[in-house]
Amino acid sequence: KEKYPEMIPYSLSYSAGMNSNWFKAVFGMWAEFGVEDGKVVSNFEKHIKEYLTFMSKLYTEGLLDPESAYQTSSQRAEKITAGNVFAWDDGVWSKNFRQDWAETGENYELDFFPCFENIDGTKGMADAFASANMWMFPVTSKHINEVVDIINTFLTDSELETFVNYGVEGEHYTVDEEGTYHTVEGYEAVIYKIYYRLWFKADVWWNNAVLGDFVPEIEKWYNATKGFDNVNLFSYMPTSDAQTEYQSTVDDIRNEYCEKIITGELNVDATDEMLQKMYQNGYAEILASVQDWYDAAGASLAQSLNM
Repeated sequence: KEKYPEMIPYSLSYSAGMNSNWFKAVFGMWAEFGVEDGKVVSNFEKHIKEYLTFMSKLYTEGLLDPESAYQTSSQRAEKITAGNVFAWDDGVWSKNFRQDWAETGENYELDFFPCFENIDGTKGMADAFASANMWMFPVTSKHINEVVDIINTFLTDSELETFVNYGVEGEHYTVDEEGTYHTVEGYEAVIYKIYYRLWFKADVWWNNAVLGDFVPEIEKWYNATKGFDNVNLFSYMPTSDAQTEYQSTVDDIRNEYCEKIITGELNVDATDEMLQKMYQNGYAEILASVQDWYDAAGASLAQSLNM
């Protein structure tokens, strides 16, 4: 704020109650739930007051964009493109800003903060998934065998896999002598329209990243997140009936209170009222369903994964 007074130090868009996944992770909420002596506990309930105290301080001191309370992600993106924002929550998809700056001739550079150290001693971001792809099919489907068959076909038929991921060689992409993939004019116009990327295997994933111009941010992201060591066990958990029934209402309550506390409309002690309302509207049932999954499958899974 002192070095670049013309810039907004940190900006969020209005979603999820102005919450930052990065700072949530720092305050011990890199996963919604944790386990203590075999009992599932709410990391959110344990740490939310400290987190909101910090975020409210950022807002009061002018470090957090005051328009975060109502701006959309598109409105924030306009500020970033114009060079008016110093920091925001993002990932490798932020290539769009680099491309926009190149087109307009702006001499801005994008980089990632290294993983912050969390209060529990770990490093990393919130809700990191342990697997890259997860396919789920409804039990009511009449064509389960056919669905599984087509996915297996994509995985075993290299010619088909190449076509659905990259298109036609020479028409949509080229491959040089070193085996590196390159786009040709019009590539972005056909991707996702004529064919679909199905990122299954490591080499396919990487070639798609090259063709999609994601590599500069991927490399910076990789260097910034070295030392990442927290994996959310509960990312393996299928959605429970309780979550289906209550999660939306619980999230609405949580987001409303978080926003009002951060902006100073409510005192941080209002977290007690927020938690009370969450429990009254299904949070207890959600916690119970998570405990049931942990007892039935989660504990043994954690052991097999050395978590």
